[in-house]
Amino acid sequence: MRREARQLLAADLSISSFQPLPAVIDEFLAQRSDLQITEIHELVTMVAEKKSLDRPGASQLVELKVVQGEYPFYGLLETEPPGPLESALSAEDALVAPDLL
Repeated sequence: MRREARQLLAADLSISSFQPLPAVIDEFLAQRSDLQITEIHELVTMVAEKKSLDRPGASQLVELKVVQGEYPFYGLLETEPPGPLESALSAEDALVAPDLL
């Protein structure tokens, strides 16, 4: 696990909480100019096709990530068409896995 942490996390360290982090943590991290920080908000939700006249649309559980900063720090995020994530997305865009499409 230790050897694979960078690829599994796409980073060296992950701090997560279901509540906002205490201000003292943000202050500590802000003082560390040697750190590169990306904020990620995650939400598990459902998506569904529009229903037809007589039947409901198919639904699927999805994980939504909102990324503010560089992502991932390590490894590659493969996209179709290939290219850097920053050039593929704007504030109105989303990247989705092929199985969701």
